[in-house]
Amino acid sequence: MDKSQTLKWQADPNNYSRAFRENYSNLNWLKVFEAFSDLDRELDVGINLDQKAYETLIQIFNKSKPPNLQIPSTILLEKEWVSPKLQFAFLSNAIRCYISSEDRSFQLTKSNRKVSIMQDIPISSEVIPAFIDIWGVPEILEVLFRLSDAGLY
Repeated sequence: MDKSQTLKWQADPNNYSRAFRENYSNLNWLKVFEAFSDLDRELDVGINLDQKAYETLIQIFNKSKPPNLQIPSTILLEKEWVSPKLQFAFLSNAIRCYISSEDRSFQLTKSNRKVSIMQDIPISSEVIPAFIDIWGVPEILEVLFRLSDAGLY
């Protein structure tokens, strides 16, 4: 198998979720997401978290997690990942899902340094509030700038 090949997930998230609930009821989902940051960039099979794989993972998480559990943004924004490519894939998928309101499992807009919009600046009614929420978090921009140094985009 070519190392640069993207893995495609064709699984039914409902079956996986039921298996996780029945067999791994004490699964610590926060440790699962933290472990993604430790995956090596030189795995035997090149791993690229495409949109379908991300959505499947998040569906399994949402259907088998304890109530009200969200993933802290620190996993994506403050921890240095072994694989910048995987970190970028997680972050870009999380941003896309947050803005489109598909999923908000990551607490991306929780920040003590959040930039607020000045009242004097008019905002077009076509601008989605979630878009402003995301890009008002300096940590997101800082991580994206750092990842750009790795040549990912």
